[in-house]
Amino acid sequence: MCKGLLNINFFDENIKKQIHDEIRKLEEAEWESNKKPIKGTWYIQKYFDKSNLTIQEIASLISTISLESVERNKKTEHFAENFKEFIAFERYIEQAINEDKLKFNFSHCIDNDKKLHSFLFNDGHIIKGYNDYLAIEPAEPVSQIVFTDSQLSQQVADQQATIDQQAKEIADLKAQLEQQATQPCETVLDNEMETKSLNAVSRLVYVLLDMAEYDLSTHSGNGNTSIIARSERLLQKPLSKKFVSDWIKNAQTAKIEYGKK
Repeated sequence: MCKGLLNINFFDENIKKQIHDEIRKLEEAEWESNKKPIKGTWYIQKYFDKSNLTIQEIASLISTISLESVERNKKTEHFAENFKEFIAFERYIEQAINEDKLKFNFSHCIDNDKKLHSFLFNDGHIIKGYNDYLAIEPAEPVSQIVFTDSQLSQQVADQQATIDQQAKEIADLKAQLEQQATQPCETVLDNEMETKSLNAVSRLVYVLLDMAEYDLSTHSGNGNTSIIARSERLLQKPLSKKFVSDWIKNAQTAKIEYGKK
């Protein structure tokens, strides 16, 4: 009987965070095993609000390659080949400094200000949430804008159309939220989970079931009934029979595809 697993509340925020962290560790471990750079915009967001950036941090910002993966692989045989994009951007910033396009401050870093934003923007490195605001054209002074009566009428009509559209979108969103509130949580979770994350969670569930000595030879039966019964005692929204069965199937697949032979 899987006593350990039955006491886990998969809808608890702390449990969700632990699962998310385990997924992240598994993904990073996969990258590390292949000696490839870890890329992702979630790595570079930490640079947005820093007052100073090093050459390496700017290269990481442009390439979206994490400095952690750079440091871990720096002494590997194929570092230059696997991290050539990061190295190229590192040299790009060094060249800009040598040509006085960028300058070091007193802490031997680059000020993370509009000058750096503009330098990257003008060279085509437009980063969402960082310097993409520079693409917005400045507004015209009100004193220079003269509207005719027909233009004013059209402007009022356009604004009313915008208001009507926004009202419709709000109504649609409200309807979606109301529908989602009545939809089982596990269905929403499955629909939103990407394939890569689904595979990682499936491996995690397989490990937890193995720790609980759960019999994976079948995905329905007394074990599933016990899980459902326990969820009814623990959760405001108990796990459905289909949800439990599907995740046992996912664990079986993880065992076949990723388990050690």
